[in-house]
Amino acid sequence: MKLTTTFPSVGYQESRIMQDLQDRKVRCIPQVVATRSDKSTSYIAMKLLGASLSRIRRSRPDRCLSKVATLQIGMAMNECLAEVHKAGYIHRDVKPSNFAITLGSGRLNLLDFGIARRYRDVEGDILPPRENPGFRGSVLYASVHAHESVELSQRGESNNKY
Repeated sequence: MKLTTTFPSVGYQESRIMQDLQDRKVRCIPQVVATRSDKSTSYIAMKLLGASLSRIRRSRPDRCLSKVATLQIGMAMNECLAEVHKAGYIHRDVKPSNFAITLGSGRLNLLDFGIARRYRDVEGDILPPRENPGFRGSVLYASVHAHESVELSQRGESNNKY
């Protein structure tokens, strides 16, 4: 099992989101075994995973993946993010170190929902953007919208007004 310790309120939110995604049968979410959150600590215990994509790339002799592997991984990442979006959430911290391979099966898993946010309500309508959401994500991987403190959301839908 892997333990993730964060600030209690973030840990509670992260465990709630992961549990909801697991309940919705999103396939690329690691299996949550146990959670706890109180005033002093939070943890999420999940089924042990293999290396992250970032670690796999760094472990290669030339520190890069083949074109075929990159395309296969990119397609798996896209499918995973599409499932999370379909469930009404946006991850907001997509980077190679937040994807890991399941030991034995080679299935890709999305990790670290600490800054994830629901972007659709229970009816499936897109929630209105917040006025000043602030910066979210990792500076190296953040989108232009994140750097401009624009609300992060799924883009490209005709009913998306922001």
